[in-house]
Formats: sequence, structure tokens, C-alpha cells
Amino acid sequence: MADEVDMAVELEAEHLARSIAQARIPIPPGKPGECDSCGEDCPRLVDGRCAPCRDGRQRLGGALGRPVPSVKTIHEEPDMPANPAPATKRTITFAASGEILKAIEARAKAGDGVVGRAAVELVELGLVQLASPAFEPQPSVPAIADIHIDALLGEVRRRFEHAGDRSAELAATLRADAAEDRLARLRAALEEPPV
Repeated sequence: MADEVDMAVELEAEHLARSIAQARIPIPPGKPGECDSCGEDCPRLVDGRCAPCRDGRQRLGGALGRPVPSVKTIHEEPDMPANPAPATKRTITFAASGEILKAIEARAKAGDGVVGRAAVELVELGLVQLASPAFEPQPSVPAIADIHIDALLGEVRRRFEHAGDRSAELAATLRADAAEDRLARLRAALEEPPV
């Protein structure tokens, strides 16, 4: 009887070891530095962000301040007062790529090197420009009447030169013209009175 119990204990221990090994989640390596999002100096950053910024929490204040859970807004009042109270600070994360990312990185390099702060500055600058009474959005396509004829012809030539092989289109056009010519001759022959 003791042999069966010993085998059951061994089987349970092996099962437990396999289950623990499967449940382990790798912990990404961290390094000390300044957080790209909030600018705080932290002893451990993963992908350039501190734990509160990765988790969506905000700090109470000061370096290594105790993080607190962020409050999610469930309902916002549709009516805004004429002079709203200043908004509290919130952490916002967004993905940037291409030209936007290049602009943010250039701003960070020119400033204090913090990418998060550079992104906030660019957003604030854009909002100030949008709020300006003199701001007029630029049309994405200019009106054709506003384009000088030489510039328009130059653009058409450039597009034709870069259009690629057009021999198939030319052959189809020639076949269509020949078919229309034959059709016109047949119609003319059908309409002539017999002699």
C-alpha cells in the first residue's frame, strides 16, 4: 500500500512542477533612467516607460511617488461651462509612427530629450493654432483655377512620364478605333438603297 501512495505523491509533484513551469510569464529586463512618458527618474524602465505609465496609473508627486490607480470617466456632462476649471493632469498614451514620430523625436532632441514631453508640447502647439481666430485649415487639393497653366501642364507631363508601360492601353485604343470604323462602314452599307 505504501508503494501506491509514494507513486501518487511523485505523480502529483511532477504534475505540480509541470504546471508551475507552464504558468511562468517571462519578466522583461529593465534598466534605470528617465521615463519617456512622464519624465520621472526611475530605477526600472521597461521599453523606456516606468511601471505606473505602463499600467496606466499616475503618481501622487515627486520622484518615485506612490502610484495611485487612475480614475476612468464613465459619463461626461455634455454641457460645458463658459469658463471651465483647469483640467487635472492625466496620462495619455498613443502610438506614433512615420512623420509624426520623427517630429516628436526631433523636438525631444532639440529640447530636454524626453519624448513624452516633446509629444505634449507638439499637441499643445497644435491646439493653440487650432484655437487661434486666424487659423484657416489649408485645403488638401488646390483649386484648379488657382494653378498656373505651366505648372499644371508640367504636372500632367510628369505623371505621364512616370506612368510606366502604356503599350497595352495604346493597342486596346487602336483596336477599339478599328472596330468603330468597321461598324460605321457596316451601318452605311445597310442604309444604302439596293441598286
